[in-house]
Amino acid sequence: MHDAEVQQQIIRDKDFSFADLEILTNLCFQTNQYLKNFPQVFQEENREHLFLLRLKNKIASFCSIYPFSFHVNGTRLSAYCIGSVCTHPKYRNLGLAQKAVTMAEMKAIENAADFIFLFADKNKLYANLNFIPTGKTFLAQIGTNISNQIALNNCKSIMEQLEKFKSIFDNNPIQILFKKNLLELTDFEKTRIWQFIILNRPPCESVLSYLDFCNILAIKNMNIFYATNNNQIFSLCFYNKGDDFQNVIHSSYYTNRNYLFILIKEILSINKGKDIIFFPGALSHEFEDVFDFISIPSMSIKTLNEKKIPIQILQNFCIKNLIFVNSLQGT
Repeated sequence: MHDAEVQQQIIRDKDFSFADLEILTNLCFQTNQYLKNFPQVFQEENREHLFLLRLKNKIASFCSIYPFSFHVNGTRLSAYCIGSVCTHPKYRNLGLAQKAVTMAEMKAIENAADFIFLFADKNKLYANLNFIPTGKTFLAQIGTNISNQIALNNCKSIMEQLEKFKSIFDNNPIQILFKKNLLELTDFEKTRIWQFIILNRPPCESVLSYLDFCNILAIKNMNIFYATNNNQIFSLCFYNKGDDFQNVIHSSYYTNRNYLFILIKEILSINKGKDIIFFPGALSHEFEDVFDFISIPSMSIKTLNEKKIPIQILQNFCIKNLIFVNSLQGT
């Protein structure tokens, strides 16, 4: 089939069923219930931001966009994350994914976004669409397995830190709470946890509304740990998230990092023999004296408003962690 013929037969289906979309995404991402990875995205009211393409009336390709907001140096920046880019194996290499992403970009422009971004390995598709890889994500392996010396050393570093500040915990006994089904949290608990996140989030982090937070709690496989005393939260973190974040501690917030170390110690004790990944988000610099980090590429970006936010400045913001996507929200 020639490219011209293909393009003529590609249509966007705005009235697709979520059951059909799940069949495509489950196949492409080799998982079950893929849509439950991002419940905040796959909602009826977001249909305008979901781009399902058909080729000869067959479900062929898909991508989504989801809005984000950042505040940098007193300026609000609006953005969209492009996610879940996939094409049915039968219809690959026909330009379908590029068309879907281009449609998503045009929607972001229509909605006056300043830039778009995505999380993906560097590849030809995004380079052709003028996305620029930028920034780094820092991860630390933590564990008690003697065959992984880096993870073992990081684990020892945590224990040393806790021993140094033992008197703090002796004077302020901490209760660790663990919730596996986050949808069972009461409204009071949801509000309390969300407020703690908002009060202790780094300024560079994407804005998390209460509505978004409540929707995100439906993400499959995600747990929460938090340290509390007399109804006051001192630290919290999330463990696991959907299909991609397995054995990963992420989205951590704290009044003092030692209260976070208590949670990490608890997670290690529950998951004996496993090597855990600690993802500190925008705060990796606060743990450089404790952990031996590895780094991987963070994301790819594209400005949609060169006058307001030139690509060089946007790239610099990412490199310096002046904008950072909350890992709860990442799509």
